[in-house]
Amino acid sequence: MLNRKKLMVCGLLTLVLTIGISQALLPSTASIGKPLTVLLVGYGWYSGIPEGQVNIAEIVATTLDRKMIIARDEGGRIAAIGKVYGLVVPVEWYGAWPPVEAAIRTLKPNIIIAVGCSPGAPGLRVEAGGVNWMYGTSSAPEAMFKNETIEPNGPPYRLVNSSVPTSDMVIACLKNGIPAYLGKVYADSNSPIGWSSTTGRYLCNFMTYMLAKYAGEHPEVKAGFVHIPTLPEYVSMDIANKLPDYDLTKAPSSTMQKDLIVEGIRICIETVILAYAEG
Repeated sequence: MLNRKKLMVCGLLTLVLTIGISQALLPSTASIGKPLTVLLVGYGWYSGIPEGQVNIAEIVATTLDRKMIIARDEGGRIAAIGKVYGLVVPVEWYGAWPPVEAAIRTLKPNIIIAVGCSPGAPGLRVEAGGVNWMYGTSSAPEAMFKNETIEPNGPPYRLVNSSVPTSDMVIACLKNGIPAYLGKVYADSNSPIGWSSTTGRYLCNFMTYMLAKYAGEHPEVKAGFVHIPTLPEYVSMDIANKLPDYDLTKAPSSTMQKDLIVEGIRICIETVILAYAEG
């Protein structure tokens, strides 16, 4: 029978061999380079969120903050790694973009993904671009109404789908059991500029347009926008607050669980990291 000392030696040798084999299976830092920097922007509270609750876009940004995301190629090999830095911005016309600019100057991100809540969306909507128009009243304390172009003398729309692989992002989500679909920019005779987008004309469209503009001026950076559904508890709260006047025969709008939304955005980021690594 082996004594305690021999057992300890055997255990130590097994541990050393296990660590050695594990490290041999992982690529060296030099082989994959340093992690890419990913700036993940999420909007804070606005009137579409129940009072006292948190915007799911903010939840996503804070949940994935400082997380490392590994992107693998078709063979399962690690192609690149990205480190996420979450940023929450206010739903304000003049307050949304400056924090993003400041974060860009500080972090010098390789990838920028912004997310916003789209109540009623049946899945993650990976947007194609934004139009050059802003409409609506921003959240307090700014509470400012806008009905004008975002960029005077700018083009009617700017696309992000030439910067990030929007179709691949949707496909990756679908393959992992997460409902997702593509947004679009389309001609619209009722629009003041002749074009509309599934981003709408509110702050999410504003952010999409500004990111598309930045990516166009800095082609080394990949930037995009993803709309995410609201949470089921928020829809339930909204209906409960309308009782007894709410028609209970009316089906609640589409929602998605928080963990599924967070995983969907993680997959979208992973897909963009892989595209960045593959050039």
